Amino acid sequence: AFCRTKHGSDRFARQLESLGVRCAVIHGNRSQAQRQNALQDFRQGRADVLVATDVAARGIHIDDVPCVVQCDPPDDPKDYVHRAGRTGRAGARGVVVSFVEPSQKRSVQRDMRSIGVEVQWTEGSAGAPRREPVAAAAARGEAARATAGERQNADATPTRRRPGELGWL
Repeated sequence: AFCRTKHGSDRFARQLESLGVRCAVIHGNRSQAQRQNALQDFRQGRADVLVATDVAARGIHIDDVPCVVQCDPPDDPKDYVHRAGRTGRAGARGVVVSFVEPSQKRSVQRDMRSIGVEVQWTEGSAGAPRREPVAAAAARGEAARATAGERQNADATPTRRRPGELGWL
């Protein structure tokens, strides 16, 4: 999972962990040893999700990544390619899910066209998702179930959020 900021990465990982999803985090405030340990934890299955800023998008190879989640659209469309390139390697299939605010949709469409990416949009309410299907699927590393859960969640009844809470989890 990619987040735009270090604090966003930490916050997203804490929220996933509160749902029972084991996370490893990589960003600029982590030492090289911490980054290597996080990668090792993810590779060896001690972490279900690797949460990172773009520092991890380039130059890192991890086998069998079925799904990449972009919590924030990247600042540069080329970073989308590097983030998305973490999945579907060596002819394998992969899924990229990007969370986009309604106010960002037009600029994201423009950016994706500029790099030749066709986007399939699924509308949903940020406050709507039920937590169980997506969290359970993520914990098992099942990309197809995670995306199916997200589609199912988009139709759920909206709930109130506390300030600072990411509503789509």
